[in-house]
Amino acid sequence: MTQIFKIYYANRNKQHDAENPIPGAELLFNLDYSLEQTETKVLVALCFILFTVSITIALKEFRKLRSLVDMIPVSALLLFVGILTGVTTKYIFGNHGLVKLTPIDIPHYWIQHFLITPIILYSSYEIYEIEFFKQFGNVMMMAILGTILNAIFICLSLWLFYTIHFLEEMTIVQCFTYATIISAVDPVAVLGVFEAVNADRSLYYLVFGEALFNDGVTFVLFEGVKELAKLEHDRDIPLDAYIFVGLSMVTGPLGACIIGFLCGILSGLATKYTSEKSEVLQLILVIGLALLAYFLNICLGFSSILGLMICGLTQMRYTIPNLTYKLQMTTTNTLKSVAVLCEILIFVLLGTESTDVQLDKSWAFTTAVFISITVWRFVITFGLVFFINLFRYRKISKRWQTLIFFGGLRGAFAFVMNLEYDGPFKMLFHDTTLSIICATNILNGILAKPLVIFLQLQKHFYNKEKTFFNVTCHVAGLARTGLFKLVKDDTGSKIRAWMYRIEKKYIFKFLCRNNAGRTQLVRDFDKFEKQEALNLIENHSLVYLLHLQKQVEENRVAIKQQTIK
Repeated sequence: MTQIFKIYYANRNKQHDAENPIPGAELLFNLDYSLEQTETKVLVALCFILFTVSITIALKEFRKLRSLVDMIPVSALLLFVGILTGVTTKYIFGNHGLVKLTPIDIPHYWIQHFLITPIILYSSYEIYEIEFFKQFGNVMMMAILGTILNAIFICLSLWLFYTIHFLEEMTIVQCFTYATIISAVDPVAVLGVFEAVNADRSLYYLVFGEALFNDGVTFVLFEGVKELAKLEHDRDIPLDAYIFVGLSMVTGPLGACIIGFLCGILSGLATKYTSEKSEVLQLILVIGLALLAYFLNICLGFSSILGLMICGLTQMRYTIPNLTYKLQMTTTNTLKSVAVLCEILIFVLLGTESTDVQLDKSWAFTTAVFISITVWRFVITFGLVFFINLFRYRKISKRWQTLIFFGGLRGAFAFVMNLEYDGPFKMLFHDTTLSIICATNILNGILAKPLVIFLQLQKHFYNKEKTFFNVTCHVAGLARTGLFKLVKDDTGSKIRAWMYRIEKKYIFKFLCRNNAGRTQLVRDFDKFEKQEALNLIENHSLVYLLHLQKQVEENRVAIKQQTIK
């Protein structure tokens, strides 16, 4: 009978062909182990995870190390930890080290599918805020048009000023392939830096949204041109190959958006007709359908990153309001914990990998790439923002533009695409990508906080309860729409109002069991109520009161000792 899964016995005994040994002292304590065993690999991986998490906790908790975190972002410090770990392990376990040890191989698709996927899903949940949707058009323009322009101009710069003179065998298609790889801005690194520097929320969501959707665009471009880059430079490429590459850049994101939206709709429909009795299964269902959108897009050849982002946004709109408050917090906190762990592991792994970079062979190409991405990031950022400001009521100031320019940090997304590339100059691209990741995270990360303070771009703190503020904004928006209708034909507002009526009348009734997700007023008030309930529990619990009493007694003892001295 044909089966999808087949469970079998895996005999791991090395002496399975010999006579069975007589039981002896090895039953008391096993010394016959190696890194080839699955259990040993899991043990080493678990120790590595605990080590990196402990280092991260120490950086945030210890006072002497906290001053270091104030100057350097955690992502850059984790790169330093990875580099130090790589150098140490190479000295101890390398070819000329003290102990011979075979390294544990990590396939690139493990990083892509198991480490990056939770970060993308949590980021799509995190970005579902009114400040992001207010700037959605600007974000899309900077993410799509800005990414394409960056890739084109970086490619032309490398080809005209470097490869023609020093690396003649590299074709322009291979230049464009690497330009798409290095154009990928890492939202994880950007998120960490902008949270550390306490930047303004509007600026935060503008840069974060641009970085997140930038990765979807670069993956689409990379998947389209990577097959062409594998061909030899003297091979003729027919015209229909270029046509199919161009069509793939249209069908990839379109199919991904459709599949991601349908999976998000399915999760909303499933959670609508389930009760509190199935809370644990609801959590599995929500995350499972998001992963279904991701892997289904991979199987069909669409953009998996973009599909997962669309599914996450759809779930935040229609699925999460169907869950109980407790399950909403469990879902977001679980995803946040997994995403933070994946972020820590990625940066430490990047640091350990960078110890194998051969700078003596790649320094010239790395310098050319670094100059190109810096110059074109500056030109395209200020040029696009100048065009956006022509149609924007609240202008993006020069101070904001400067910080957006510094937000072009490279990270795991560029590295994963580079690992997936299997064509000419693979090792050159590999070493250059790691060098650029380290340089941008360390230099830009260190400069970001002083720049925010100097330009006075810190976050403005509002009252905790924003209901009155939201009501005022809602009324002002309605008044503005009415005035536009009286003065001139505002087609955009009419389309938005029509779409909202359709959503409210049909989609919400079909997918949502209550009104929790319909308006920003209700969502913000619910968020405020949940936070107040948590504060009430924390500040009035017996454990908190005992802890407060202990602190008071310790302060009294300290005051007495100072008085005696």
